[in-house]
Amino acid sequence: MIDIFELVELAEKKFGIEFNPKLFLEQLIYFADIEISKISFIKEEPSALEIQEFLKQHVRRFKEKEFGEG
Repeated sequence: MIDIFELVELAEKKFGIEFNPKLFLEQLIYFADIEISKISFIKEEPSALEIQEFLKQHVRRFKEKEFGEG
């Protein structure tokens, strides 16, 4: 599994100055127009709220470390 720090680093390497990490992070936690679809999971199925909270937590941690936000 890749963490958010590695993901941003890889995206910066791949897309260079075209990649905006702040914009990416905002998009990652924007849920207003998401349509929930049924997905089959091998193990326990997380709820939509659990997924949202997971993403928000990791984005918050990244912003605190990388941008001094919090």
